Amino acid sequence: ALLWWTRGLGGGAHDLLADDQPFPWRIILLIGLAQAAAIVPGISRSGATIAVALLLGVKSSGAFRYSFLMALPLILGAAVLETGDIGGLADTLGWGVLAGGFAACFLVSWLALGWLRRAVEAGGLHRFSPYLVLVASAALLWQAFHAA
Repeated sequence: ALLWWTRGLGGGAHDLLADDQPFPWRIILLIGLAQAAAIVPGISRSGATIAVALLLGVKSSGAFRYSFLMALPLILGAAVLETGDIGGLADTLGWGVLAGGFAACFLVSWLALGWLRRAVEAGGLHRFSPYLVLVASAALLWQAFHAA
């Protein structure tokens, strides 16, 4: 529903991260709360932060950039916490396999981010909604029939 409400939004009044316009703390706080809500399974962190930013009047390009910047501390923190496991994986799989996996992940992530940026800037974030409804319905049905 949150993504669907972004229909027609993207040309907002606030140009996030622009040098000439300070960003209101209220908007930053609400976008941060949207990120915190993504702790709940099934809620996309980037989807929630971008959608809330758009709903608060942030321009689409700024909403995307800010969401990405908000992710950097999370990604770096997770990388630090998982660093100890890399040595064990390298012993099991080899450094070449790990390097290949990293390169493939980096490439796919880069392409996906580019695609998401274009979708957000074109005002098309809401187009993910039908897909999410289908996936959520399938997951609920799966859970209903396999819970025992």
